[in-house]
Amino acid sequence: MIVDTVIDLDNNKHYLLLDETMIEDKKYFFAVGVKEDLSSPTNEYVFIEEITKNGKLYAKEVKDKKISDFLLTIFTKNYVEYVEKIEAGEEEF
Repeated sequence: MIVDTVIDLDNNKHYLLLDETMIEDKKYFFAVGVKEDLSSPTNEYVFIEEITKNGKLYAKEVKDKKISDFLLTIFTKNYVEYVEKIEAGEEEF
C-alpha cells in the first residue's frame, strides 16, 4: 500500500492513506474515510495495519486502544515536523 492512494476495507468503506510508519517490522497508515463517489473526505479517521499473508497484502483497521494511542503520538509528531519544514521553507505544501 502507498500513501496518497485509496483502499477499500472489508467493511465496504474507502480510505485515503495520508501517512505511514513502521513499528517493530509492521507497517501502519493514518487514513481518512472518503465518500462512495471518492469525491471528498468524510470526518472519519482510522489507523490501518498492512498485513502480508501468503504473499498477499491485506489491510486491517487497528482496534487496539493502546496501539491506536501510540500511533496517534507518532503521526502527530510526523505532522508537526512536516509543518515545521514547510514554515522553514524546506518542504512544499
